[in-house]
Amino acid sequence: QTGFRNFDAYRKEFAFIAKDMPQEIASRYRFLPHLSAPEIAKAYGSCDLLVGRGGASTIFEAAATGTPAILIPIPESAQNHQFQNAYAYHAAGGALVLEEDNLLISVFLSEAMRLIGSPEQMEAMKKAARAFFVPESERLIAEHIFKAVFPTLEEEAPRQVK
Repeated sequence: QTGFRNFDAYRKEFAFIAKDMPQEIASRYRFLPHLSAPEIAKAYGSCDLLVGRGGASTIFEAAATGTPAILIPIPESAQNHQFQNAYAYHAAGGALVLEEDNLLISVFLSEAMRLIGSPEQMEAMKKAARAFFVPESERLIAEHIFKAVFPTLEEEAPRQVK
């Protein structure tokens, strides 16, 4: 999943790289600009290890599906939020964080193969990911916002946001 803005660039870059790859390997890669929620659940559920950035959506989706992850946060993210997100998720046990500024392909491959080769660690990461997930979080957030914005209404007539 590349995002609409990066879709063409990623496809062209991959086409350049893939020309020297065996077809049976190159054919395994699919670039999509966007996935719907059901498509994301299916994609994450079918993979052993997610490699992604440190955005809240990526982490939420990995946690919701119990998918172990290697996160590579964008160094230029606003207020460094991707690093904060990735390291919070790492601290919970759901992911390994590799920083882009220090990333070498040999380090990435070594860490990915180490994780995939350790069923115990992968299972622990799956459990940690599921524990990180908060069901109905959107409702809880909405309730907190409602209480903060309308504190007197909450006292007068308690409401449940749905």
